[in-house]
Amino acid sequence: MRLPIIASWAIKAIIIPMIMCYGAIIVHADTKELDKQMIIAINKIRMTKSERIQVNRFIRKYKREVKESIDVQKIVLAVNKITQKTRYLKYKHNPSDVLAGYADCQGYSIMFFMLMQRVNIECQIVYNSVHMWNRIYMNGKWVDIDITALDKFIDESEGVNDV
Repeated sequence: MRLPIIASWAIKAIIIPMIMCYGAIIVHADTKELDKQMIIAINKIRMTKSERIQVNRFIRKYKREVKESIDVQKIVLAVNKITQKTRYLKYKHNPSDVLAGYADCQGYSIMFFMLMQRVNIECQIVYNSVHMWNRIYMNGKWVDIDITALDKFIDESEGVNDV
């Protein structure tokens, strides 16, 4: 089994534990170098107890909804659930921000990873100096999927589409 790759340029400050992203390997998308500090930090996401409960409920509901679905359907539903609920807003890094209605590429990517992890679809979070996206293992190969770019509510003035 492949270990998921998770990474972020903004997660270093996140300090309150959450129990969903264990076993992560964190590398930069361009250099492919392992960032050991980030391995520790990804398992600690700043959320209140109430936010953690909301995120867990959202993920459990998603898992129930896709119980009998094939992988492609699980992926499409996850993308739809995230993008229909959320608008892009810089500096909203947390998966709980998705549920509040605003997130940036990190929030989108982490939430998507958490959904995929719960339904046993191999997923990675990859990043470079300006953006974060996901990579899923499908039909024997890794495929990039950028939830941020798929969100129909992106404000182009925010610069997301320039990445």
